[in-house]
Amino acid sequence: MAATTPGNQPQPKLGIYERPFSIIRRNKIPTIAKNKRFTVLVEWGVDSQYQQELIDAICDLIEQHIKSDIGFVSASFHASEDGRRVINYGQWHSKEDWSKFRSSGNDEATAAIAAVISRCGAKTLKVETFRVDRVIENI
Repeated sequence: MAATTPGNQPQPKLGIYERPFSIIRRNKIPTIAKNKRFTVLVEWGVDSQYQQELIDAICDLIEQHIKSDIGFVSASFHASEDGRRVINYGQWHSKEDWSKFRSSGNDEATAAIAAVISRCGAKTLKVETFRVDRVIENI
């Protein structure tokens, strides 16, 4: 039965951008808040023909080996328009969680990611860490 308005008129279905904020939150869209997350940015240079392969393969490995690690929040991949760079924006609950992951000896995941980078002929250009200082959202 469809929901109705006070005048007993059926309410139209709402699109995702028209839904109340609480409904969107339940879909687990990551929230960025000042000093609530630790961010790691990794930039790779890659030949444009391998850009999507690099992204897909690393995402698969994160799903298999890293996603369930304590402290992992999310990983977003950004592909440059010219196809020559990939930026990974990774978030962890804290710097300590990220450090524990790095020192945990997860050699299988590390080796598999290194193999993907090598297979795609990519080069790691930067690995930098940040804390969130300010956030402006339009949700």
